[in-house]
Amino acid sequence: PRAPAEGAGKLPPDPTRFAAEARTVLAPVDAAFEEFFPFPRGHSFGELLAAKSPRVSLSRLSLHPSRVVSLVRGHFLRDLVPDPRTAASAGGFESFGGSKVAFYVDDATGGVGVRDGCGTTSRVVEGPLLWRDPVSGNDRALYLLDDLLVPSPLCSYGF
Repeated sequence: PRAPAEGAGKLPPDPTRFAAEARTVLAPVDAAFEEFFPFPRGHSFGELLAAKSPRVSLSRLSLHPSRVVSLVRGHFLRDLVPDPRTAASAGGFESFGGSKVAFYVDDATGGVGVRDGCGTTSRVVEGPLLWRDPVSGNDRALYLLDDLLVPSPLCSYGF
């Protein structure tokens, strides 16, 4: 019998694995997606992704699927950020989208925001919402944002 080809029997890497490994999720509210993308009237970003042919729907938005994945991955951080005010002095946190995300406190309002590698800022509208993942046992944090972040690799695309 012949030996199996190199890589045979291995599953392809899971492109959504980052979601299970992230310790902090920066989740833009629905209105942030609607302001960011020129959606067909009456459709949301989630509906387009769940469509029978999401590639066709995304192409209507002039978005390549790999850019959408990079954009989404930029909202998932590797580290746990349980206190955004303390995190503001920490510098930055690496996202799965290939850039650093920094928390800051707005001196004028006292509110907390985040800044991505492209200089885009977003206000934290709720959070942190803390929970323990029942599968991994890891603590995790969720923040709701009023705007999307753009990871560094996508800065030049001019969203």
